[in-house]
Amino acid sequence: MSDQERWDAALLLLDLASQLGREMRQHLEPELRKQGLVSPLELRVCGAIDDLGPQRPIDLARLLHLPISTVSELSDRLVQAGLLLRERNPQDRRSVVLAPTVKTHQAVQALRRAAAGWLADVLGRLDEETLHDLLQGLRRTAEQLPGDGERSCGGSEG
Repeated sequence: MSDQERWDAALLLLDLASQLGREMRQHLEPELRKQGLVSPLELRVCGAIDDLGPQRPIDLARLLHLPISTVSELSDRLVQAGLLLRERNPQDRRSVVLAPTVKTHQAVQALRRAAAGWLADVLGRLDEETLHDLLQGLRRTAEQLPGDGERSCGGSEG
């Protein structure tokens, strides 16, 4: 494959991933609202805290590659909505951590189920061989990613 063909493949993959993300976000919007979330970014914050447990806002900002000001604004709204708790950091009483609530876990799980159900429906329209090839190609692509192989937190990002 030539450099130009690889470049074209990369652009096509970006477009397809973007389209898939847009379609999924559109489908999940009613469930987001039902769970008290306003945006997929709020879901990323709740998903990370649900997966990892209490986090200092600065650590959460680094993990999610967000400005600390964004995490502060989101956490204020999520605390007010009962989706997060703001607690004193037990390891450093001068700082706070954002902690999950029962409502956090319920919202994240409901959205993950909705996303998985939607995607399963989409994938169910593919024949078995196409689905196998798609998954095999995505696995091989993921193996080429730099880093330690850990996947990003945050549930159904999209």
